[in-house]
Amino acid sequence: MHQVMFFFRHRLTPAYMIVMGFYTTLFSYLGSGYLWPVYDTNPVCKENWWWNLLFINNFQSTQKQCMGWCWYLANDMQFYLISPLFLISLLRWPRIGYAVSATFLTISCFITFKISEQFRIVDGLSSLEYYFRDMEAFLDQYWEYFDKIHDKPYSRLGVYLIGLLLGHFVCQRRFRKMGPATLCCGWLLSVTVMLASLFSLSVREKSVFISAVFNVVKNVLFSCGLAWIIFVCTTGHGSVINRCLSSRVFLPLSRLSYCAYLTHMIVLMAHFQATGYHEYFCFMTWLFLCIRIVLWTYVISFGVALIFETPVLRLFALYRTNWNKKRM
Repeated sequence: MHQVMFFFRHRLTPAYMIVMGFYTTLFSYLGSGYLWPVYDTNPVCKENWWWNLLFINNFQSTQKQCMGWCWYLANDMQFYLISPLFLISLLRWPRIGYAVSATFLTISCFITFKISEQFRIVDGLSSLEYYFRDMEAFLDQYWEYFDKIHDKPYSRLGVYLIGLLLGHFVCQRRFRKMGPATLCCGWLLSVTVMLASLFSLSVREKSVFISAVFNVVKNVLFSCGLAWIIFVCTTGHGSVINRCLSSRVFLPLSRLSYCAYLTHMIVLMAHFQATGYHEYFCFMTWLFLCIRIVLWTYVISFGVALIFETPVLRLFALYRTNWNKKRM
């Protein structure tokens, strides 16, 4: 039974399906505006909702995905299903487990590189700024980047494996206390690689090889930098940063983060589709807009979590408790 329950992600699905049902059927009736949708039922979601239910929506064309911002949930589920392949080998034969993980990480990088090279894909979303003046070229590059690389599991597997290997290493507790010099070098390297992964070269004309290399390393570098932060915080070397990140102030927001992820894009669309005037860029204007969007997102997320997510979690917890009592 426990083996079966391992593959059943009861936390993800109920709230996900509720939000998708609302977005598919009721959302279009709750507002109006120049850009507000006029359909009775979202045609994309009506036709392709089952891709989301099976968590394979990231294999669809980006333009045909229902709730396209939820592509990561599909990746998360797919990696979760294959995680025993790595976990069992790491626990029983650590050397073999590390070798298997390193092999799959290398394969992930190689596939991403070859696809980027073959289709001449831009090196990250930041490079798309050079295509803003030509909207047709921008959309072509945007959709191709998403369809070929951004939401595909073969380009994200390396990041998942880095986190998995970090978790195994920390659980083994085979690390030594680090000195100030080691910590300083680690932080400097971490910040450097994370910043490097966020910003591509500020030149429009780049070689295909350079763009392909950047598409390979940007996610791996960022995850390595993030892994360092997690490592020092969990091993008692985080100092002030660990106290800040572990503050109980963030606890309520962390409990709502999943529902906020599901609903934030709907809030954004509701705002911009209902707006009947042009909004010009100004720091203060966009600052207050961001604050308003965040507040509304978490208010709605609180309702979704309270009515749908939390009761389901409680029911499954009660079911597991009764099951364990029967076995005893």
